[in-house]
Amino acid sequence: MSIVRLRGGLELFLLKVLEICALLPLKFDQESRRFVKTRRDVLYCVVLVVLFVIWAPFVFFHVFVQLFGAFGRMISALIGLQFLFVYMFLIIAQITLLRNGETIKGILNEMVIIREIMQMQYDFNKANVFYTKRLLFKVLIVDFGLLLLSLVVFFAFREDTLSLIELLTSLIFYLTRYFITMVVTFIVMCLLLCDSIQSTINHELRQLAQGRTVGVSKPDPSIRHMYKIHCKCAVLVGQFMDKMNLPLLLLNAWYFFMLMVSVFYACVTIIVDVGKEGTVRGAVKYLNPATFFVYIFTQIYYLTMIPSRCTANQRKMFRLLVQIARRSGDLSMERLMDAVIVDHLQRDYSIQNYGMYSIDNQFLFGMIATVASFVIILVQFYIQNN
Repeated sequence: MSIVRLRGGLELFLLKVLEICALLPLKFDQESRRFVKTRRDVLYCVVLVVLFVIWAPFVFFHVFVQLFGAFGRMISALIGLQFLFVYMFLIIAQITLLRNGETIKGILNEMVIIREIMQMQYDFNKANVFYTKRLLFKVLIVDFGLLLLSLVVFFAFREDTLSLIELLTSLIFYLTRYFITMVVTFIVMCLLLCDSIQSTINHELRQLAQGRTVGVSKPDPSIRHMYKIHCKCAVLVGQFMDKMNLPLLLLNAWYFFMLMVSVFYACVTIIVDVGKEGTVRGAVKYLNPATFFVYIFTQIYYLTMIPSRCTANQRKMFRLLVQIARRSGDLSMERLMDAVIVDHLQRDYSIQNYGMYSIDNQFLFGMIATVASFVIILVQFYIQNN
């Protein structure tokens, strides 16, 4: 019961933050246990989006003009690109969620209904624990802890005193980073919800394959029922990711760029120190890019590994169905398993972004390899010109 309450508290906290930031025009009604969309929520989101569209360019431009004289051209250009992306991404994310609010509400409600069915009919405790631990780690340690640590390190170990404009710039940048993080966590939460359902289905099928009893008296209706839920979850994941295609594409591009920048900055700093003093001193100065790198990489890890886990769970069902088919001696059972296996093979369970690439382990490894290649090229270019 404590795990269920903790899970519910985390979900309500995340949804409340998204609602306050006008990133999600929905709220979770605790009485009906369903997501609802009201005119008041939509109007609130529209007003804040309009204010952000009008107000943010003046603030960002003023900050950029002030920073252009304080820092070098390269650093000023990087800061300007970051502000430009943050501005564009938040607007696109808000408009996407506003436009698709009704569809996303239906998808989330169907996910909640399926989870309630699974909790009543099957052993959902293990999936609840996994879901809650992953979401708790993401919200507290990754989203808040690493971001706060990066902010503290940035302010605590500076040799010079920050001016007011630099202080406000840093706070605004870290705050907007947190808003972006909340969008990532919302996507991860929805995928983890479907992953917990599919993990429970696979657990029950594994028990059937091993000849154990499950929560339903007869195997045939049990397999048919679980397979329908499995297919429904796969459809819901596909529909949800289709609606979040553009924000997800921008997030991948943003984190790729920032990962490359953080590694390049650390390498250049080390090269400069070695060139001036012949050794690397003052390791404290590397804490800020190091914490920023860990923060960015962890976000990329969640954005790729959770969809990869969903795909793996969906494909794992095929092996379990084959094991059950081999153990069954009933003719009707064999026919049912043959029909289910054929239907399963005809489905594509990979989670893709605009059909351009699959979000899985290979995508993560490819991103790491590409970042390493770009950093090597940039460092060589820097050394040749300095």
